[in-house]
Amino acid sequence: MLEGEIWARIGDERFTVTPDRTIVFPATVPHAWGNSGTGTARVLWVWNSADPFGDSVYIDGAPPQK
Repeated sequence: MLEGEIWARIGDERFTVTPDRTIVFPATVPHAWGNSGTGTARVLWVWNSADPFGDSVYIDGAPPQK
């Protein structure tokens, strides 16, 4: 987390992530995240594959619309 604050849900647990903190989303556990506030949240994401969304399963059935 670089700036701001996000909430993160991993399985049944919910976390608050603030600057200089790291959270790992296991690929095999349902997870979600969102901005906790009204300001900008800047997050640095790192994936272990070239196509991180290629085999994703979305809880709502489809990826979010842009």
